[in-house]
Amino acid sequence: MTPGTFTPEQLITARLIELVDHRTPWHRSLWQVGSLLCLQEVLEYAEGVRVGAMRTEGLTHVTKSSSALVQRDVGLGSDEVRAAICRILDLGAVKAGVVDRSVADSLAQLTRRCENGYIRAWAGAVDRGDVAADQVELTARSLVSHLLDAGFSGDHLHGWLLASRDKGVSLPDLLAKADEMCRREPTEYEVLVPFTSLPSELASAAGDRYITWDAMSERLRESRVPDPPVRQGAGALIFRTKAREPKAAIGAVEIELRRLAARVAIGLSSKSVQPSGHVLVLNGARPRWTPVRSRSSEILVSSITRHGLLLPAARSETDTPLDDAFELLAAVETSTSWASVAAIWAAVEGLLARADEPGVNAADRMASVVAGGFVRAEMTQLIDVLAASKEPLAEQLGANSQLTQPQKLDLLARNLQGGSMPQVNDPADAAAIGRIEALTADPAVVMTRVRGYYRDSFRRLFNQRNLLLHGGRFDSVALPATMRTVPALVAAGIDRLVHAAMQNEPSSPFELAARADVEIGLLGTSGSRQLHRLLD
Repeated sequence: MTPGTFTPEQLITARLIELVDHRTPWHRSLWQVGSLLCLQEVLEYAEGVRVGAMRTEGLTHVTKSSSALVQRDVGLGSDEVRAAICRILDLGAVKAGVVDRSVADSLAQLTRRCENGYIRAWAGAVDRGDVAADQVELTARSLVSHLLDAGFSGDHLHGWLLASRDKGVSLPDLLAKADEMCRREPTEYEVLVPFTSLPSELASAAGDRYITWDAMSERLRESRVPDPPVRQGAGALIFRTKAREPKAAIGAVEIELRRLAARVAIGLSSKSVQPSGHVLVLNGARPRWTPVRSRSSEILVSSITRHGLLLPAARSETDTPLDDAFELLAAVETSTSWASVAAIWAAVEGLLARADEPGVNAADRMASVVAGGFVRAEMTQLIDVLAASKEPLAEQLGANSQLTQPQKLDLLARNLQGGSMPQVNDPADAAAIGRIEALTADPAVVMTRVRGYYRDSFRRLFNQRNLLLHGGRFDSVALPATMRTVPALVAAGIDRLVHAAMQNEPSSPFELAARADVEIGLLGTSGSRQLHRLLD
């Protein structure tokens, strides 16, 4: 099948599922936040400028990027509503813009006006046939980011979308259900967390939230739920949290567990707290033990293994920044969200910012590095897909082929640019081919837009760090979305930097970022032939 064989509805549904699957590689994953959260972020940034914690240049950037997003997002309502929002955003950071409280109030009201009908507006566009094949990516990313920003967990959405697809639910019916889900009030959940190690001081402070192991087992027997799949431990704590659904409640409790561990580490000498690794939502529809998934499983710097860097060695002046970046990125697994933000940004800044320039330059350089590896990553995955197919190209792209990987990329590029679209059976792969088609048709425009998405993500990370260190803010509206989207992108960028540093003619992080900028800037219609070789 070619991309055109699948309907836009099939492609959108496939991308919805792929975007919420935690196994999806970085180049096919969700990079941005929803339009409504972008508008809330603009208001938060404007408040930071008013109190002197944020720079006007940063506000100018977020208003400009939000305006471009609003113009394309039909979920925000009519052309008149989106035009009214853009008129405010296009004023930027001037005194007549959102820095003015009255103007900010108007933007806040427009944002609230769009909230309730967001999914219904997209559903209407789909139902009318207004979503064309070239809007598949925009539609899927807009809908998924909205649902995640609304508080649903990716794991919950993934399971629901898979079940709906397998039942043959149409996209309009799927969106009607999503709209209904969004209009429900959050539920208060009770989440049971067993511990293999729990200081007595903490058990005492927890009061009736603490139960002994025997009392927990008795309660579970009464509810006909088995004991947790671990050895007998030190008891359990009950956490209460409001959430959209049980898996979102588990995600909220996982954050609480990190905060708890941090307090014990500095509040109790020589003692530690160790959850068992499984949790139970007591008032879920079907209570069952759920393993707490490691966040580090979604962050991979494969070049560490590929270039034999697993064993630390004597550090030279050249590899010390990269070595430090590995440790800082690993903090995502062990730290609270705010500590992770600070550590991840330190990894970016340490590699890509010079001492005499603003940190935002590091964000833009990392965006260029990641964008430079995007097309190659997309085409490499397509090579793996086609090698396992019955396509004529399969033998030449397979593991037994005599072609090198660059030669395989050249072969696939020639076929795609010559209009010979390979047949794929998965609509998600067809959507990927569609993205490559769009890139080859207008590489300069599309790659500039892709780099812009990455730039927004890395600048958001920089903004979160500034809110923490300069504004003393620990409740940013964009923190959950930042931790959801950015760590894997930073890992992808560092992976490219390590690869460049380990070549026979190594490139420094600054050199690689500059090269990516130059190559993207030189792209034109004729430059499409070299798209996949941006950062070989």
